[in-house]
Amino acid sequence: MRHFGIIGKPLGHSYSERYFTEKFVREHIDATYHAFAIDHIEHVQPLMKELEGFNVTYPYKKAVIPYLDEVQSSNESDSCRRTSRTRQNY
Repeated sequence: MRHFGIIGKPLGHSYSERYFTEKFVREHIDATYHAFAIDHIEHVQPLMKELEGFNVTYPYKKAVIPYLDEVQSSNESDSCRRTSRTRQNY
C-alpha cells in the first residue's frame, strides 16, 4: 500500500484527505492519504520516511525547503513548496 498526506497546521480547512481518500477508492488505487498536523517543521522528517509523497500547507511551505534533497522549479514562486515526493519511493 502507498501512503500520502498533507502536512501543516491547522488543517481543519483542508479537504485534501477526503478528496484523495475518495479518489483512491473510486480509482481502485491501493493507497492512503492522511492529514498530519505538526507543531514544528522538525516533525516532518519522520513523516518523510513513511510517506511516498505529501502536500505542504502553511505555515510550512517555505520552512520545508531545507528538508528536501532537491527542488524543481514550477510556475509558482521558487520560495515555497506545495507538493513533495520522497526519494526512497521513486
